[in-house]
Amino acid sequence: MPLDERTRTLLDEMKRSTAQMNTEATRAFEYIREVDQELEQAAPGVEAWLVLVESPGALGFGKQVAKGVFIGVRIGRAQKRRNALLLGYSKVGTKWGLALGEGRFEVDADDRVVLSADDITERKFLRDADRATKILAVPRIPRLLELLTAEIARAAAEAQNVLDRNV
Repeated sequence: MPLDERTRTLLDEMKRSTAQMNTEATRAFEYIREVDQELEQAAPGVEAWLVLVESPGALGFGKQVAKGVFIGVRIGRAQKRRNALLLGYSKVGTKWGLALGEGRFEVDADDRVVLSADDITERKFLRDADRATKILAVPRIPRLLELLTAEIARAAAEAQNVLDRNV
């Protein structure tokens, strides 16, 4: 039985949209690959993380009772722990690269995000993520690079301080 006109039109539209999505996913992958290559050449050797997607109701950290409303998670200026999908630069196995991790973070009294590397689990390379996650991560990569640069500068100053006092 031949397809009716509406079904054919919808299938053609779906194919065009799929082609566009694949093009955009390829752009995201190429951007991630280029940043990863630059980071590999720089070899900073320190971690930096930021929150990509917050999920306060995940893994028992509050029960969702309505859309966006969770019991067990205090919102305000007091310290609070939340779960999130994290974007970072980290060692995964034996190699360094842009990474994703599931983890817990706190928000301090000044509303700054505080991450503990021990609370980051399920690490994997960003390049291995699904396309939606890659696309979501791309606009946050410049901020991650700012955080990584600051962490490198802090680590370098600390190393210099230790060596100046002891060598």
